[in-house]
Amino acid sequence: MKRFLCIVIAFVFILGCAAVKNTAAYSGEFNEKLYICTMADTTIEYLCPYSDSYFYRNNKEYSPKTSVLSLAMSMSAFSSPEYMKSSDKNKFSADNNIRKTYKSMGFINAEFYNYNVPVTNMDDKVAFAFALKEIAGPYGKKDTLLSVIVRGGNYGGEWVSNFHIFGDYDTVDGNLEHCGFRTAAKQVYESLNEYIRDNMSSFKGDVKLWISGYSRGAAVANLLSHSINARAGSKSDFVSRCVTPENIYSYQFACPAGARESDVNCEVDKNIFVINSPSDVIPMMAPEKWGFSTYGNIIYLPDTMTDTAQQYFNEILKDSKYEGVVPCSPEHTQTINQILEVVTDSVSEQGYFTLQSSIMKAMASSFEGESQNSPGDSIENNELITAVSNLIKLKYDFDLQKTINNALYAHFPEHYISLIHDDVVNDIYNSFDDDSDNISYLIGDVNQDGQITLEDVVEIQKYLAKLIDFNVVQNAVADASRDGEISLDDVVLIQKYIAQLITQFE
Repeated sequence: MKRFLCIVIAFVFILGCAAVKNTAAYSGEFNEKLYICTMADTTIEYLCPYSDSYFYRNNKEYSPKTSVLSLAMSMSAFSSPEYMKSSDKNKFSADNNIRKTYKSMGFINAEFYNYNVPVTNMDDKVAFAFALKEIAGPYGKKDTLLSVIVRGGNYGGEWVSNFHIFGDYDTVDGNLEHCGFRTAAKQVYESLNEYIRDNMSSFKGDVKLWISGYSRGAAVANLLSHSINARAGSKSDFVSRCVTPENIYSYQFACPAGARESDVNCEVDKNIFVINSPSDVIPMMAPEKWGFSTYGNIIYLPDTMTDTAQQYFNEILKDSKYEGVVPCSPEHTQTINQILEVVTDSVSEQGYFTLQSSIMKAMASSFEGESQNSPGDSIENNELITAVSNLIKLKYDFDLQKTINNALYAHFPEHYISLIHDDVVNDIYNSFDDDSDNISYLIGDVNQDGQITLEDVVEIQKYLAKLIDFNVVQNAVADASRDGEISLDDVVLIQKYIAQLITQFE
């Protein structure tokens, strides 16, 4: 009997050690090497923290570490600078960076789509990539991480599709998504369905779907993520059979609005996070005044660079003409809002619908022949910009063409990654255990104590008085009115909620 007890104790001890070992492997964090494209037209090796545990967190709560990783992956998906600068398109590969990144991170069965399409092609499409890897969960659980990355940089003529808001069959007041984004997202969905069908034999455990994209890629990824959520449980195709909403980790950055506001339901898309800058004009298109929005939770970055964020920005763009550029400021945010106000006041939804074809032709002229101009190069002397600039001069004392470079700086992915990285290093998240789910995403809960009280009102008042700064989550939850800025309107709404005059924030 004694010998039997010794064997049992020894067996339990061995299991305990194995469990500790598995848990350590599950939660262990280390740096992965990603190959990212910078706005200085270079490829750099970017070391980014990674852990399998990122994909076992509550996917309805924002994770800055997953956010930084997702943005870096999105930057890897840009067409390689070597390809874009080369006159011989057979010499370099457009998918070089994401191909190398997947290999570095241990992904297998990688597939790349539309990267070999000429940069002068202006169809409603995107380039994108899929790959998978086995990941370890708690207590030795094995699952599959399936990466879906949509290209959002160095994509040439696809830029014209951004202006294809309405399809030929669309009615202006119809509840239809942005046509250019919707068409591309449908293609990605269909390809993902085929990829899952062809790779099901390689899957282990649950399929964790990791979706990311930047700019145009973000808009397409946003619509794609919503489509997957909407079909969940239908078992109508391979995607809906293999992927459940609780296993979707979707992060989009600098995301243009592609959804109709009347269709947006955050309850359905709580696993989607959209990270935007208030100084960046791109996420404001298509305009909210025309009834457009994005699916999921919108996180607003601060429009002031901290010293550490600016230093990080400069390090990424070291020795380039952009080193030292300040990509955002409250003044710049105000200018962007003024531009948007003039444009949407001057051009109605119906008016744009009438002019859409002409606008797209004007933009397409920038990519005729072998031209590979960036959007910045192509719009700097564009007649449309000149016309809008003249409209703005009638109402405000500034010249749009003189501020166009600042508008582009705010759209740099380095601007986004610096601010998010700064939040990882310095902000409130460091007070939580990395594997906990204690971060509150409750609208109005500014002090992150899990409830809405007058203390939250005081925090906003301190912020408005510039006595304190907010981190990424606080910026999001303080915006109770969901108008993209923190103001006294939010204070009033939260006070009404506390007084039970309203039961929810619209």
